[in-house]
Amino acid sequence: MKNDIITSDLIDEETLLAAIQKLFEMEEDRFSDISEILRFSKDKDFKFANLRGVDFSYADLRGYSFYGADLRESFGVDVKFDNTTDLRFADVTGSLFAKFCRERDLFKRESRANKFYTIMQKGDFGEVTRWLGQRYVDRLDSHRVLRDMDDDAARILCQKLLTDEIDLTKRTSLFFFLRDFTKNREALREIVLEILAIHLERTDVVRSFVKVASQMFMKDEVISNSIWRLCVDERESVRETCFVSLSESDYFYSNIERFREIVFSENNLNIRRKFIREAAIRLGKQHIQSINFDAKRENVSLNSVLDWGDLNVKDNCLSIGRMMAKRDSLLKKGMGYSESKLIAESVSQDRINFSADEAFRCHHEIRAHARVLERFFMADDADKYAEIRARVFMRRRRIEEQLDARIRQGLRGSWGR
Repeated sequence: MKNDIITSDLIDEETLLAAIQKLFEMEEDRFSDISEILRFSKDKDFKFANLRGVDFSYADLRGYSFYGADLRESFGVDVKFDNTTDLRFADVTGSLFAKFCRERDLFKRESRANKFYTIMQKGDFGEVTRWLGQRYVDRLDSHRVLRDMDDDAARILCQKLLTDEIDLTKRTSLFFFLRDFTKNREALREIVLEILAIHLERTDVVRSFVKVASQMFMKDEVISNSIWRLCVDERESVRETCFVSLSESDYFYSNIERFREIVFSENNLNIRRKFIREAAIRLGKQHIQSINFDAKRENVSLNSVLDWGDLNVKDNCLSIGRMMAKRDSLLKKGMGYSESKLIAESVSQDRINFSADEAFRCHHEIRAHARVLERFFMADDADKYAEIRARVFMRRRRIEEQLDARIRQGLRGSWGR
């Protein structure tokens, strides 16, 4: 029988009141912080405890004993636990600990598991792909690493390899056979929970599994809560990975206003600027000029990039247009871009207005091509978005055709000689 902890049985009233005050002052409810404030013993007070559905986000559970505890459906992001976390006889069904415990138990009971896993780790992309194909397509011709393991053991080894540090091509092959070695939705869900809990530093893995989670577990409250926590994670790289993955899913559109509030918060200014700069670089040098007040064509620092709300603003376009006109004028004269020359250079208002119009056009095209941000533009004005995308596509096509014609003309001239 699980032990439903009653706080008053563990600490006196005065200590409890002081602890409650500290809890109110906490910015986030973190399990390990709460247990420390309440003076729970991490190696005694959670044995046989009822911790079903607990959110362990950002908790450091190393050294904790959950011996015999009920941990079903527990979840969290950025959770630290390892072999010092006592999970013996705990019920971890449907939790972030389930995959870890399956692997631990396999390596304890199967003496060959470690040897076989090492072979799989060292195998190259072609070998692993062939072994997987033989195992799940033609068992008779399977490589001994997978052929000699029972179904459960083979699946556990493949699941472990998928989330461990391996090259991207090998992971791609494992994803192709994902359905074969997960077998059921619950096993896949447990993999997703572990990824979100302890593998956030591997952005390629997180990106893939966030996409899987948003597609297959949209109505799963536990998965959904974990994804929202990732969207406000303190690490910029984690938030960026989450935004990119989710922007390609139906989950994004069904929650677009909530995503809009998060993505356009002050905390994500650098991420927005990064998406805008990337789009400008892909579109061309004139677009790069249009996103900074100095109208630089290269080496534009992130801090000088316009934010989303600064694009297509008339005064900004005029300021940038003036600088673009000055730089173009100096370029035509064959002069450098020194600060003194830029200040002294005089250009007509017509030229400034023309450059400002060009900046305005570039801003529209950047809005329609910036990762993640373009999704909001498309949701707000689908017709305008489609028009701009088509215009850029046709311009690129004309450039490619002109380049192809020049190459052919050059080849004919070469052959003629």
